[in-house]
Amino acid sequence: MSRRADPALIGAFVLGALALAVVTILLVAGGEWFRERSQHRLYFEGAAHGLQVGAPVVFLGVKVGTVKHIQLGLDESNHKFVVPVTIEIEPHVVRMRNGEPIDLRNRETVSGLVQRGLRARLRMQSILTGQLYVDLDFHPDKPAHFVATDPAISEIPTIRTAVQEFS
Repeated sequence: MSRRADPALIGAFVLGALALAVVTILLVAGGEWFRERSQHRLYFEGAAHGLQVGAPVVFLGVKVGTVKHIQLGLDESNHKFVVPVTIEIEPHVVRMRNGEPIDLRNRETVSGLVQRGLRARLRMQSILTGQLYVDLDFHPDKPAHFVATDPAISEIPTIRTAVQEFS
């Protein structure tokens, strides 16, 4: 004769399996869902061949984030097409000398860096594959040109690369 299964035991087994699945997902994700990032928009003039979602964002030689979205848009001020690129910067990577994090989610902080010459440009990540990355650096001699179509996200001005200057 077969014994009848205890419903409480089956329920406990199912709940335990669900709890184990949730813990595994959280460990594999590494807490990515709970980490706050700062998003910024860049508007590149001309082609962005080789730039892909997931490409690194490098600030003064240190990887600080990734490219999240790439689109094609029309700059209404001059009727030219631009490539709006949304980047995410990890907040814990950029710090002051004393270890305090610099809050790049704060518009005033980003505006101050832009006034000091913070600009973005596309650089070659690999000559072999033609992949690009976003390079953030200070270029106080380059004027800031803003497209600013979305007031909800801060904009970092871009500068043309040497290849774009000659084309």
